[in-house]
Amino acid sequence: MASADITTSTRLRTLVELSRAVRTAMMDERRLTEQLAQAVAGQVGDAAAVWIQPTEGGVPNCLAATHQDARMEALLQDSCRTGVGAGDGLVAAVLESGLPAILDRTELASHAGVVHPALSWLSARGGAGAAVLPLVTAAGGVLGVLLALRDPDGGDYSADDLDYLTALADTAAAALDNARLLTDSAMAAEGLRRQSEWLDQVSDAIITCDIQNQVMTWNSGAEITYQYSSAEAIGCDAEALLATQYQTPSGQPVSREQVLTALATNGRWSGELRQRRADGEEIELQSSLTELLDEDRRRVGWVAVNRDVTDERRKERMALHDTLTGLPNRRYLLDHLALAQQRSAEKGDKMAEELDYIPMPDSVVKLIEKTWSAEIKS
Repeated sequence: MASADITTSTRLRTLVELSRAVRTAMMDERRLTEQLAQAVAGQVGDAAAVWIQPTEGGVPNCLAATHQDARMEALLQDSCRTGVGAGDGLVAAVLESGLPAILDRTELASHAGVVHPALSWLSARGGAGAAVLPLVTAAGGVLGVLLALRDPDGGDYSADDLDYLTALADTAAAALDNARLLTDSAMAAEGLRRQSEWLDQVSDAIITCDIQNQVMTWNSGAEITYQYSSAEAIGCDAEALLATQYQTPSGQPVSREQVLTALATNGRWSGELRQRRADGEEIELQSSLTELLDEDRRRVGWVAVNRDVTDERRKERMALHDTLTGLPNRRYLLDHLALAQQRSAEKGDKMAEELDYIPMPDSVVKLIEKTWSAEIKS
């Protein structure tokens, strides 16, 4: 096989190896850039360095620098990894513009110092040429820069050489971009997993619904509270599934329209709910509804945090009613009388009119009115 054929075969194998990194993204950035630099130095001659822009921004880092001569490699690595970063030379210009820069022997001799501030030794040593190529993603972002250098005794870069360098740079950029995308996706998935685990550790029922009131998420607290599994609840109309009735904290009925108005006006609503469990039993819950908005601040649904207070409300009712007859007791009467007095004082209404706003049996209303009239006369 001719030498040219061997070179072509070697270059193709190198591109295939880098392409595998694009498909698998199993290689970390430093290993990938070292493989890229070694391919350039060994196949296109004679030295290479790679700067990569950190994902969090800041000064680009030189992750790889290699030379076929071990002594020159040490000098190159010391020069590129001194913390200077991309500097103010051609490396920085290519990183910013995304456009390649090719220097022949004459241009490199005249402008060696501007390739990179740390490579001032090029001015004294010289070189046959330099190629500064951007690592550009498919979306047009510049992830880094590849610098290829030829020793003084080398020849100019041919068109084939430059095509190969460009192919290497593009393939490496695709691999780096793919690895970062997969890393971001993995981090996002891990964040969602942890959030889901946290929600499942909360005893409250946490439910999210879309704008059509269909259940989107249903945590383990909701499964325990309502006895519907997540699989059974997701996709159902939440209000129909649970036969929801809305109430104020004081127990007055509230329409769904009033709740929606509060959500649209304030972004949230707090109150109490009467809902039906899977076994048909009615339960009482403290509820906090919060509006869900998209990036454009449009309402796309709501999230509910509901706490079962059925036992608490049952005990409260037992404390306010006679255990034998179920009729309101003296404590119930005094509590409602105090509430009626407070509202009457705040609004300036007559006591009897104010009592109309308080849910209680007619017998209790009459008793309060009688007690109030006696108190007025006295």
